[in-house]
Amino acid sequence: KARSGLIPFSEPEYCLWEDHWILAAEKLQQWDTLQELGRSESNVELQLECAWRTKDWHEQKDTLEEMIKELPEVATPRRLVFEAFLSLVKDPGAVEKNTVFTMKLENAMQLTLRKWISMPYNLCPAHIPLLQHFQQFVELQEAVQIFGSLSTTTAQTLEKKSSDLKMVLQAWRERLPNICDDISIWSDLVAWRQNVFNSINKTYIPLINSTQQNGAQAGTTNTYGYRGYHETAWIINRFAHVARKHGLLDVCVSSLNKIYTLPNIEISEAFLKLREQARCHYQKPGEINLGLEVINNTNLMYFSNSQKAEFYTLKGMFHEKLERHQDAELAYGQGVQLDLSQAKAWAAWGKYND
Repeated sequence: KARSGLIPFSEPEYCLWEDHWILAAEKLQQWDTLQELGRSESNVELQLECAWRTKDWHEQKDTLEEMIKELPEVATPRRLVFEAFLSLVKDPGAVEKNTVFTMKLENAMQLTLRKWISMPYNLCPAHIPLLQHFQQFVELQEAVQIFGSLSTTTAQTLEKKSSDLKMVLQAWRERLPNICDDISIWSDLVAWRQNVFNSINKTYIPLINSTQQNGAQAGTTNTYGYRGYHETAWIINRFAHVARKHGLLDVCVSSLNKIYTLPNIEISEAFLKLREQARCHYQKPGEINLGLEVINNTNLMYFSNSQKAEFYTLKGMFHEKLERHQDAELAYGQGVQLDLSQAKAWAAWGKYND
């Protein structure tokens, strides 16, 4: 309204509105809209933040490098992270001799440490972005191992190399922000890791195809050859769960939809995706029937008894909300019978009866 001249405003007011609008759009993960805004206002910093979430850094490294050059000369930890990652993508094989990467990463660490010691002694919210930077530095160092391994992977060594990566990727699964941390922290971490998983896929998928053409069984290759996709599905599910807990239901649903585009996911991830989707519908007013449809259309054949029990419990919750008491009673009963040690099923049934 202010832009079109419908309401009067002062410059500081307009800047404040714009800052808050950008912040809200970032939390709602509207990166395409922000990309347009960054382009129309020549805000390179915002364009890079959007590119971190939406672009393939492997494919567009030259374009992104040109964009970074347009930033002010003043070094910031964020800029150095982008530059370090680009140098790693450009020269993954020479990680030991990659002096550019080492220099950028060390400079970023020094800058962040200087900021840290200028902060109050007691931990406060101002420290959190710096802790976020430190986690990024640790994972950049670990990514060196990943890229080094990828540069020497062949169709013959694919299984061994994939197993070697498992330790680093398992550590990443265990090193997540708190569920109550800001969604922007989660979004940044998910974007970074997806860039790495994308690089894994770019190396492994052509090797899988060549192995299958040489007569190897597809089933044996799937488990380790699709590691990048499995990790992507896992991190998307975690992010969607956190978004739902933060009340960002649309963010949760749009995030889950990305799982459909992955060529290979594990049964456990398919289960988590469907569960999150159903819970989103449960929390959205007027979408109870949609959620019930998701549950009824799910083929439970591949799931374990405890997973089936959870689905029947969810079904009971939906019927309860629609006040179909007979159906709810039946669904809760089936859930408990499928897995007697399923605490959620007992709790939901007890709550319903109470």
